[in-house]
Amino acid sequence: MYTFEALEQFRIGLKKNPKELNTYILIGDIYFNRNQLRTAKKYYETTITLQHSFPNGLLGLAKIHFKNEEYVKAIVLLKSIDTSVDYDKSYHYYFAESSFKTGDYKTAVEQYETLLKYRNDKFFLVNSLFLITHKLELSKRFTE
Repeated sequence: MYTFEALEQFRIGLKKNPKELNTYILIGDIYFNRNQLRTAKKYYETTITLQHSFPNGLLGLAKIHFKNEEYVKAIVLLKSIDTSVDYDKSYHYYFAESSFKTGDYKTAVEQYETLLKYRNDKFFLVNSLFLITHKLELSKRFTE
């Protein structure tokens, strides 16, 4: 119900400002969370068309690869993201998880540790700090 209303408001916003990249990301994220990956991909790709290396657009595409269990493809996209500019901190989660799935536990540790530096980020409103800490400890055990 609320996502339908949000989608309508975002679409109205895009009609007023069709170059607002974050609105495309918000719409893409709604479809991603609904598991409508093809539609989500369309919105993420639009941001890349408008701004070639838009971090959250690349992250959206990487999330789709992750959800499709294409971890190496996700990592390739994640490595191309410039984190010196504003970006969604869930980047570190997807990088850590993809690295863990491919057996790169050292990178997983680094990414979980970085994610935990942003404990006040919106990411932790819907994800458990305890679970991330547990995954960090598990990754550390695999590096020993």
